Amino acid sequence: MNGQTIFKEQLKNIKTYLGIARCLQRIVPTIDGVKPAEILTICENQFNSIYNKYFKENKSIDMITIKQRGEKRQVIVYHRECLKAILKQKGVQFLLKSKGYPIDSTVECNVGYLVRRIKNEPFPHEIGVFLGYPLKDVFGYMRLNTLPHTKTMGWCMYGNTRESERIYAKYCAARECKEIS
Repeated sequence: MNGQTIFKEQLKNIKTYLGIARCLQRIVPTIDGVKPAEILTICENQFNSIYNKYFKENKSIDMITIKQRGEKRQVIVYHRECLKAILKQKGVQFLLKSKGYPIDSTVECNVGYLVRRIKNEPFPHEIGVFLGYPLKDVFGYMRLNTLPHTKTMGWCMYGNTRESERIYAKYCAARECKEIS
């Protein structure tokens, strides 16, 4: 092997490592149970590394493939207990039931239904509740309430943004300064 070949191989390894690090930074709030779910697109080798290290033996979080094209895979990562608490909220149940979700079923069944909706229908904007967005903001985005769009900060916020900003800050803080082994 010449020096240029070795350099290219090392550069490839660094890019893979950085890609995994970026993915992990996005999903740390979900791994920690601060955020119920996250959707991201990752390369196949990143998926295998992340899945084997963080999900294979972990019973509180799961990662499900939504779509796959070539070496890229879109996945939803979710924290079972955190998402379960969201799905128990009356307003969330009202919204999801109106969209045909099996609200009396398991978290896994509801995530599976969401994945099917993503694959087969116009984009399901109720995904915001799965991602931990405040219900008033999800309703506002879907035009199910009359609150005005006030700002965009991670997602579209409607009406009084104090609670939305607090939640957004909590998700950002969970991403900061985490050491992942």
